[in-house]
Order: sequence, then structure tokens, then C-alpha cells
Amino acid sequence: MTDYVISNNQNIVDLLKKYVAGDIPEVFSVNLDSFVGQEISLFLKVTGQNYNGTFDSKIMEVLLCNQKKINQIYSLVLYGKIKRLKAIDAKKIRLNYNVSDGSSKVSWENYQEILKMIIEKLSGTQIFLLAIILPGFFVASRYIDDQNLIKKAKIEHQNWIEKEKLVIQAFEKISEDHSNDIKLIMQTQELFEKKLFELTKNADAVEYSGIKIKSAPPIIEQKKLIQKKINDHYKILKIGVENEEYFSVKLENVKTGNKFNARIDNIINQPEELGKLNQAFFSRHNLYLEINARFEDNDLKDAWVISIP
Repeated sequence: MTDYVISNNQNIVDLLKKYVAGDIPEVFSVNLDSFVGQEISLFLKVTGQNYNGTFDSKIMEVLLCNQKKINQIYSLVLYGKIKRLKAIDAKKIRLNYNVSDGSSKVSWENYQEILKMIIEKLSGTQIFLLAIILPGFFVASRYIDDQNLIKKAKIEHQNWIEKEKLVIQAFEKISEDHSNDIKLIMQTQELFEKKLFELTKNADAVEYSGIKIKSAPPIIEQKKLIQKKINDHYKILKIGVENEEYFSVKLENVKTGNKFNARIDNIINQPEELGKLNQAFFSRHNLYLEINARFEDNDLKDAWVISIP
């Protein structure tokens, strides 16, 4: 019998590759001794104005989904199929929460012990259940592909895409033999991920055991846009100031001395008004112009000569 040694997440990735490629024999064993002794922390940290040492119903939904997933997996490895856990067994894997101040950071105090109990009972292809128990794996592609909200969520995690593809492929293959049980677990996992992503709607940042789902966005002040008329007497400093898309004139306000370019799209094909511009320019006379302008926080951004009365 072939024996595979699992001591870290990368070993699981390598074994997933072999399994998906069909390079693992039907009967095999896995040595998890060195893996069981590792310290693995599980936490959910939500940062935002309304998250300071407390958690709301949305966070509670995430916690309940995670507990349900743990229960299903433990039931499968304990009884050989998913069914309601006996009270004594459910008590053994009940997650205890610890909430920290400064943000809504929820850590699972007894996760290490629960993980050890589950790992010790895994056999055969059940080993791949580690991919949805461990926080280092995160299967969420279906939500990134299918849901508008989650398309906007940013995930930062090393080799994440490679891992999630392998996990999905592996579970599709496993489900051929354990279709109902694996499908139930994956449905719970999908719901867990969906609830996790929904937290990003109202939070500045969400982090799941080192996986940053949404980084806090920078504060951007909304600029105020105003459009108004700036009809007045102007000096014509230059005609035909060319842009890639339009012709314009360079003007100077007689009263304020402000200088700017104004587009002449509306009068470029009107000989009479264009003649008035030329005459004012060459004679150095002031000209009254009707101009529409667009300001951004009191800064002139665009101007158009509408007419020359």
C-alpha cells in the first residue's frame, strides 16, 4: 500500500494534483502524524465603524455555517455518513468563541483540539476534506464568477487560484462515490463563503485566518461639479487654439483678468459670429460673450462660447 506523508498545506496541494490526474492508487494511506502537532489558528476579523468588540447577526450567520460544516464532516468520518450527531459527540466539537476589542475579531479557542479529533479519523479520499477544514484553503470561485457583489471583492492569498481549482476538481471526482454526503458538505461550504463575502458590504475589511477578502478602501472626497453661465466682456487673446477634438479661443475676462480657453464648437460654422471674433481680435476690442462653463470645486474645467449677441 502506498503511504503519503502530509506535514503542511503544500503536501495537500501536491496530493490533490496526483488525485485529479489519476496518479493515486485506489487503495492508499496517509500519514498525518507531523501535521496533527502543528498550531493552526482560526479567526474571523471584521473591521469597520460598527465593529468594535461585538458581532452582529451577519457575523453570527458565518459562525453558524462554519459550525454546521464541522458537524457534517465529523459526522461523516465518525458514522460513515452525514446524520445528526449524538449529543455527546456534538459537545466534543462545539466551537468556543473569543471576541477581541478594537475590531470584531472572533477566534475559535478550541479549534486545534477539534481539528485533531477530525484528522485522526480521516481515511482514504476523506483526507481531502482538509481542504475545506483548514483556513489556508478557500473555495470561492463560483461566487466570484456568479455574483455581482462578490465580483467586487478582492482576495489576496498565495497560490489561491491554483488551490481552489484543485479542490473543486477533487470534490467533483470524490462525489462520484460519496455524492450525497460530499454535496451536502460542499453546499454548506458554499453558504459559508457567501455569508463571509456578504460581510464586505458594510465593513471596511474582512479577514479570515490570514486571507484578506476586502482591503479597507481609501477615503475619497467627492468633488462638487457645478455648471453655470459666465457671460461677460472678454479680450480675445488668440483664435484657433487647437485641441485634438475641437477649436477654441483664448480669453481674458476684462473685470477679473482670469484667462482660459473656451471651445467654439457652436460658432465655428457660423461665418457671421466667427467674423465678430476675428474683428475683435485684430482690433483689440472687448467682446461680450455668452459662455457656459463647468466648475469642479470652484476650478474651471471646461467652457463653451454659446453665442455672440
